[in-house]
Amino acid sequence: GAVRLLVDEAANITDSYTYDAWGKVTARTGTTANPYKFQGEWQEENTGLVYLRARWYDPGVGRFLSRDPAEGDSFLPLSEHRYIYAGDDPANMVDPSGQAFMPGGIANISLTMNLHSAVSAGSQVAARTMLKSFLLGRPPKDLGYVGEMILDLAIKAVTDTMLFGGGEYKNKGAFGTAAHQELKGRIQSYRPLPGFEIVAEPFFGDGGNGGYHGSPKRGDMGVDVLIKHNGKNILAFDLKVGRGYSNTGIAQRMKRIGTNVIQINIKVVGK
Repeated sequence: GAVRLLVDEAANITDSYTYDAWGKVTARTGTTANPYKFQGEWQEENTGLVYLRARWYDPGVGRFLSRDPAEGDSFLPLSEHRYIYAGDDPANMVDPSGQAFMPGGIANISLTMNLHSAVSAGSQVAARTMLKSFLLGRPPKDLGYVGEMILDLAIKAVTDTMLFGGGEYKNKGAFGTAAHQELKGRIQSYRPLPGFEIVAEPFFGDGGNGGYHGSPKRGDMGVDVLIKHNGKNILAFDLKVGRGYSNTGIAQRMKRIGTNVIQINIKVVGK
């Protein structure tokens, strides 16, 4: 976050900073030399420009000075604008690297497919690109499109839980439960392409035939989302805001479901 206070060795406040939503310093007390201000990044004293690693940002106009080096995504139209900061919504979004914006409460997004190590994506746009690479060439046609929609719904479930969840959660588990319920509601109202069926929170027994039911029984294993095509299980997703499954847990789910399992790991600030 932005630097708002400086203190001396006795913990007395020596300087304070107030910013508008775009990062422009609107009020200041104290005279201590300090180059680190908005988002904790280097801010040039005379011009007010902020160095966001990939490029310079001007908080006075809410725009970057050079084109975004990262490709945008047609599903997120604002990501294709080469100069805007934080998706033109700095109250809810951040742009920490100067390459791709994401919701302010999300520290990182990573994806894991089957038994492979988690791969950090960082932003929603980068996560979509990574998912495309996971699903490239996998039948049926339009699986990638449906998979990307599931990813978007999962990220939206987490961000809406942060923004509109009704207050503080006593621990990470309580937050995770609320986010999963939000995702379940979104999945149940999602209408996929013809031939596809999206199942929210299916539970699988140890029979290994891909059969599932809606209420857990002793020894069952579940996932958050199952994608079916023409009646066949073709891909499963599971949302994690805490620890992911062990390799054993993933392998068992793959065997019971009969298809690939992708974990969406979303690290939330302070959770």
